[in-house]
Amino acid sequence: MDFIRFCMQTETGWDAAVVLGIKQERERVFEHNAIYYASQVIIAIALFVVCYRLFYHQSIGGVGNFQSDLPLHIAAALRGGDYSALFTIIGIIARHFGNEGVAALESLMVVLTWYYAGRLIEKISGFSSIASLYASLGVIFLTNIHLPNYFNFYYFERFVSQPWHNITYVGMRLFAVLTIWYFIDFYEAYQRWISWKSYILVTLFLFLSACIKPNFFISLSAALLIALVIDFARDSERIGNLKKYVIAGSIVFPSCAVLYLQSLVLYPSGFTPGNTDASGVTLVWFSDFFYLGFAMSTLKISLCISFPVLVFAINKGGSRDCRFILLFFLVSFFISYAFRESGRRAYDGNFYWGIMCASYILFLFAIGLFMKNWREGFPKNKVVSFLYKTVCIIICLAHVYSGFTYFNILLTGNTYFI
Repeated sequence: MDFIRFCMQTETGWDAAVVLGIKQERERVFEHNAIYYASQVIIAIALFVVCYRLFYHQSIGGVGNFQSDLPLHIAAALRGGDYSALFTIIGIIARHFGNEGVAALESLMVVLTWYYAGRLIEKISGFSSIASLYASLGVIFLTNIHLPNYFNFYYFERFVSQPWHNITYVGMRLFAVLTIWYFIDFYEAYQRWISWKSYILVTLFLFLSACIKPNFFISLSAALLIALVIDFARDSERIGNLKKYVIAGSIVFPSCAVLYLQSLVLYPSGFTPGNTDASGVTLVWFSDFFYLGFAMSTLKISLCISFPVLVFAINKGGSRDCRFILLFFLVSFFISYAFRESGRRAYDGNFYWGIMCASYILFLFAIGLFMKNWREGFPKNKVVSFLYKTVCIIICLAHVYSGFTYFNILLTGNTYFI
């Protein structure tokens, strides 16, 4: 009888402990979710407000002029017809809601980019955290590390710094993030099975990004071609799996049609040799990258991508999707600095949009990997781990400080090209 009473008491006590533990866990999750969603709302509203202030002044000009491409884009949209499909939307909004509507549209695209970039960081790191919201916010304001008297540039380096003066870039970047979100799942598994949901969404978002601006599509399609060739060469059953490689490559086909139509608008005279007035594409072989000299170019790389280089080096390239992003970045770097438009568009710097977008995505993956390392206690060596985390945090804080400083300069009406 005493034994039975003991068992009942023990069982009751165990049940009470379980119930208490579940209750405490629910309270912890509820508290986390409440703070998480409240932070989302606060950041989204604050980001929209400051962006709207900047973009509205850019659209009309004002104190300090607020130099940007936005007035030209609005004017082109109202005239009707240009290479970017976004101009059609801008034209409709400008006619019905004025410059305020266009500024609101661009601000909304920035906020959506911040939100989905945060989700992408969580996907890479493997867990949901408030830190991802603030990390994504920091990357939205990404510039190189400003080093007075040595590397006194914010946007002028045109490598990692995120533009605030071009609405088509802002639109392309949003759909680039959405494309990468679904692409990493598709790319990870396409050799085993085809996820048609991911296939359709990748194709759609890649198409939309190309319709707005082609740079992301050009770099991604070139990187995908290289990756598919490498996978095909390594595949011991390549003949039997040929259909999967063709399907994977076909995600770029609709965007290729867009690129062809855009070329007819941008280069109506074709690529006629000797025609200095007609725009085209020419090879410059990195002369623009090294124009400040080898020493300054080395410093430029150090102040721009030292953080992702360190993170990917510690992780030995990371997972398969991370290695693809590295390839995508290198391809973007090559395309952006090996080519330049000629003729009347020679000094517009339109190839740089590709490396800026690739740098943005590279930083998102580096931050996701870094957060994953932090949670898993990697590297295991305490000294190496301390140095790794300390150096990465210092570099990130330097990027954040430079980024917010640059944005504040823009809010005062100064030119973006500094």
